[in-house]
Amino acid sequence: MVDVLAEDFASICSASNYTEPFLTHKNHTERIKLRFQTTKHLSYNIDLTIFELHTALSVIKHTSPGPDEKTIGIHFCKRPLHPDPELFMSGVPIRFQDNYKFLGIVFDTRLTFLPHIASLRKRCLRSLNSLRTLSNTSWGADRSCLLRVYRSIIRSMIDYGSVVYGSARPSYLKLLDYVHHQALRLCLGALRTSPIPSLYAEAFEPSLSFRRDKLSLSYYFWILSNDNHPLRGTLLNEITAVYFALKYIDVHEIRKSILYTDSVSLLESLRNSSTRNPLIKEVKDFYRHLLSKGARILFSWVPSHVGITGNELVDKSAKSATEFVTRPIVYADVRSAVNQWCHCQWQEKWNMETNNKLHVIKPVLSHWITKLNRRCAVVLTRLRIGHTRLTHKYLLFAESPPTCSHSGDILTVKHILTDCVAVNRRRLRYFRSSSFDLSFLLGQIPHFNLFMYLKDIGVFHDI
Repeated sequence: MVDVLAEDFASICSASNYTEPFLTHKNHTERIKLRFQTTKHLSYNIDLTIFELHTALSVIKHTSPGPDEKTIGIHFCKRPLHPDPELFMSGVPIRFQDNYKFLGIVFDTRLTFLPHIASLRKRCLRSLNSLRTLSNTSWGADRSCLLRVYRSIIRSMIDYGSVVYGSARPSYLKLLDYVHHQALRLCLGALRTSPIPSLYAEAFEPSLSFRRDKLSLSYYFWILSNDNHPLRGTLLNEITAVYFALKYIDVHEIRKSILYTDSVSLLESLRNSSTRNPLIKEVKDFYRHLLSKGARILFSWVPSHVGITGNELVDKSAKSATEFVTRPIVYADVRSAVNQWCHCQWQEKWNMETNNKLHVIKPVLSHWITKLNRRCAVVLTRLRIGHTRLTHKYLLFAESPPTCSHSGDILTVKHILTDCVAVNRRRLRYFRSSSFDLSFLLGQIPHFNLFMYLKDIGVFHDI
């Protein structure tokens, strides 16, 4: 059957089915050597007019029979003020759509990426079912295996294209956070009431926001390490030039200034409040700092290469400003620095979680290996996070918090493990002490008598 299909596909795709004029033109064109040299000095982000687009499409007719079902046009416009242009290929009008999937990413007319995020969320939620099958809290797979499954099946889908769709609104990106949090709860066996920062720290899995920043930085430095990459040295030149201009204003304490640039994309990036570019963020932060010191700074756009005196000199200076940046770098060396920087940012945010129960036990973020069976690992995780069925089930049913039957105090993990005087004798028997903190019992290496103690006081199966 496979051989028959292969023969059919080969016969359909064979060059013998080409028309004689097309085959002659194809053979002639393929012999022409391509030359990428030009004497024209054009800006990288120069606008393409409709007339030029019509001209380009008219040339395509020599190598294409005309538009098919895959030929789609999308009119990118933030506001629906302009009608879709009329474009023709071989006399046939090109069909326009509101969104279209290209290389796995759904682009929409306003570049909100909401259709892509909605589709991605739906696919990820469907894949969570396989994780649910493996994550039973009594006999399921261990945490490391479940996290491996999540990272390979679900998180890989979220990572793909995040450098592109990461510019979407934070409210849209939060739609994917639910998938991330639900997957971590399944892998850890944590309750729904568990704090989100605790899930990140216990699983040693950062938030999707940190993940996107890390991937964007890694991609950025990968571009810098590649001499032939088309994005290398375009917008970067303009950003660096603006940064040094702001530095000059700061050092010389200039009160009023105007910065002129011919880069429309740079001005739009600076105006965009939801940009994910770390360099743009740094320039914007520095700009706000200067404004807070009383400086007045305006940005103005000027057309490029139209005979304005000094324009060529300024453009050359902008390129020379990034000579130290645009030199090829070793990506392997920078990648570890990017990982370390992202980890430091995460650690700084975790340091502010002083009221978090897990922070007391795990103040420094690191990977803790758990070599326990599934049930004991789930119990240990819930104790570390501080949310168990015994102590926090009331939140799910809108009830009053439970209290200790002996002392009347509110029932907490700390009360069960260290404070309750009713089980003090058993605590001395298993831990050889009655005065210790939670990190002594629930640290990186949990106390070997912890689970025996919980079973003896009758709460192991209630956690």
